[in-house]
Amino acid sequence: MKPSFLIWVSYMSRRSKKKGAKGLDRINVRADHEVMYWSKELGIDQKTLTSAVKAVGESADKVRDYVLGRARPRITLPRSRRESSG
Repeated sequence: MKPSFLIWVSYMSRRSKKKGAKGLDRINVRADHEVMYWSKELGIDQKTLTSAVKAVGESADKVRDYVLGRARPRITLPRSRRESSG
């Protein structure tokens, strides 16, 4: 194993311990180590991961479901349509 991989695994385990249940329930695509971790975890490339997070949000469960085809992307209506549909 490469030393950088071991450092990354150590960081992720400490991160999950520090934040408890919140540790790995969100995907931060602005952090390279998280993109690397989640890409490997979900078996997808980094571009697909970024697109999935953009489509459904940062929740790891929602991204996993979206990637596996079990979820729809969130749809945000423009402000004018939200106000008139009320």
